[in-house]
Amino acid sequence: MTSQQQEGYLADPTTINEFMNSLQRLFKIGIYYPSGHATLDKATERFLRLLKTVAGDQPEVTISEHGESLMVADLALAKDFPFVPEFKSLMAGLGIIAIGISREITSNEIHLFVRKMLRFRSQVLKARTFQQIEVTDLPLSINLTLKEFLARKDASISDDQSGESAESLEGFVESLSKYGLSGEEIQQCKTLLDKLPQRLSNSSVALSELPYASWDDVARLLARTIRANQQGPDDDKDRQSIHSNINALASILKKLEREATDKDSRETINLLISIIRKPFSGDAEAVTADISQVQRVFPETPYFSSEQIQLFTTKHRLHPKILQNIPEGPTSPETLSIILQLTRYEQSLANQARMQQLIREILAGPVQEKTWDILSGGLHELLKEGSPRIATALRLVAEPLRRSPHATTLYLLLLTARRCNGQETKRLWPYTVNEILVCGSSTDEQSFVALCRFAARFSPADMAAGLEHLRDLDAFQNNTIAPDIFPGLSTDCYPLFAFLLKTEIESYVGERVIGGLRRRPPEWLIKAVVHLLDLSKQEHKLFLYSYLRQAPEKSMPPVLKGAAAKIIADGLATLPQERRAESWLPETIGVLTQLPAEQTTAILEQIASERKLLFIPEWPSECRKAAQQALADHKRHR
Repeated sequence: MTSQQQEGYLADPTTINEFMNSLQRLFKIGIYYPSGHATLDKATERFLRLLKTVAGDQPEVTISEHGESLMVADLALAKDFPFVPEFKSLMAGLGIIAIGISREITSNEIHLFVRKMLRFRSQVLKARTFQQIEVTDLPLSINLTLKEFLARKDASISDDQSGESAESLEGFVESLSKYGLSGEEIQQCKTLLDKLPQRLSNSSVALSELPYASWDDVARLLARTIRANQQGPDDDKDRQSIHSNINALASILKKLEREATDKDSRETINLLISIIRKPFSGDAEAVTADISQVQRVFPETPYFSSEQIQLFTTKHRLHPKILQNIPEGPTSPETLSIILQLTRYEQSLANQARMQQLIREILAGPVQEKTWDILSGGLHELLKEGSPRIATALRLVAEPLRRSPHATTLYLLLLTARRCNGQETKRLWPYTVNEILVCGSSTDEQSFVALCRFAARFSPADMAAGLEHLRDLDAFQNNTIAPDIFPGLSTDCYPLFAFLLKTEIESYVGERVIGGLRRRPPEWLIKAVVHLLDLSKQEHKLFLYSYLRQAPEKSMPPVLKGAAAKIIADGLATLPQERRAESWLPETIGVLTQLPAEQTTAILEQIASERKLLFIPEWPSECRKAAQQALADHKRHR
């Protein structure tokens, strides 16, 4: 292994080796044992413990390709390690470059990840032809980097299959006439397809690391596409298979379109894409539907530089007054305003799809201040009216904003919250909490913290009233809880998470809250107890809930200190031998001087004097010294 690591990764090569072995064990037993089985739970606990050790101060551990081996937490593994070939094969088969595992992942999420990956691998092994397996529906605490499916340099027609490929190609070209193409256009498509193997071979991308796709596959995909358009899929399974084939073919053609330098080739590829992307239907009228209803794959509007425009106006001697009279198209803010007005009324599915497409185009780039003003103002009007259409409007806007690198739904909701008062804020509360849970803090931490403060100031009764609407949104419906919902928040945000601990997503929220408190504890009491909290125990869960409710107060009530003393004393008494060298222990033992002596004296004496075989201390010297000092302090305060 190499020894260079980023700052924050603290694990040594031995620990990383143990970490990968523990993950490999989960892959081996995860398919056989159900969640809750003692064998699987024990293996999961070991993996999660090693995950946090390897992660150090980093939010996740990344497993990525590294030549013939793997890179884990910026350490290159030796290729002869037993688990390396297995993971290399798994990642290569699914087209995965890197896997990021959040340090706050829960046991249920890691079980889901393992079983999904095994299912995807099974699909790859059973596939008889090239197809792109969609690696989807993984937990948000798993971050995948995928390869782009293109063609290799050695993609050519094999001798034994050339007849089949040529037949497929001819069949496809002949079918183009049914789409209304002229003879000249059909010949242009045929010329391009004849040259396609050469274009695939001359690709400038480093294709050696890309998933395999031969020219035979391309020809079959072309033929399969045209047959599907003519006959229509028999069932949903066939439809999904056809869509998968078209996505794979479109990826290849899109790459060729970007590299094509001549105008004819670009136009021909765009033409082919528009044909194979048409919706499937056995109805001839549907095939010849208005082309404006077909989604654009490549931009249709040509780009002209200012120099080209100036050259055109000079050549044709256009007077500036003529140019001023050319009407401008509607601006993006005007279009957005109209769409928000339309959300007040029921719309057909086709109209909703068109509205969402327009919003995607408007929000694709950096969002201007005027656009933010229109969006927040439109949402505020719906909230003010008490319209149930607010959910529709937010759904249309949220999807493109969540994907945008330039903007977030968190900022939009923050602007909207600033416009609201009274009953309006109560109507906004469930949508705000949903975005807090789904988006997390990494996309826009400043807006995230401000929204947490806004959502936490409501009374428990108001939160309970908004819970019914919150349960209908995707955070609760799909358990899409971001791994970073509890960064270094101030204590005035804690009541929101206390409320969420009483809902059906308590396990997801609780794990993330404990992880955040371990990284950035706000004060001494929770810093001492958080490493011993176990949310499978009801008394620990009640303590965490009470602490989050009381944390905004200046001082902790005695009953909470007594509960903390009991958790620490019981936890230290049963702490396994292998955990007694962890760095947090001496400080936790020292804090016991500030807790009730009647609950802590016995465990302090045990730590200070307990020995095995009469001579060997049970606890490390740092822990014994901390316990002896705490006992001395107890005696002084009597």
